[in-house]
Amino acid sequence: MPDNETNADVEEKVLQVLKKIDTTVTKDAIDVVHRLRGKPKTDQNKKCLSIIVRFIARKTRNNIYSSRKN
Repeated sequence: MPDNETNADVEEKVLQVLKKIDTTVTKDAIDVVHRLRGKPKTDQNKKCLSIIVRFIARKTRNNIYSSRKN
């Protein structure tokens, strides 16, 4: 994750992931998206920081939950 990553960049990454699970979600369905901040990662193999997404409608969120793989 680059230090100069904007919320628009994070939103685009979320949309790419949702596209991979065959879920049709547009930017209009997302209310807020941001990355959780934590300690700086020094090792490249460590996990990325988590992303929080709030959707406009609960129905959209539930559809995404039901379409993801277990």
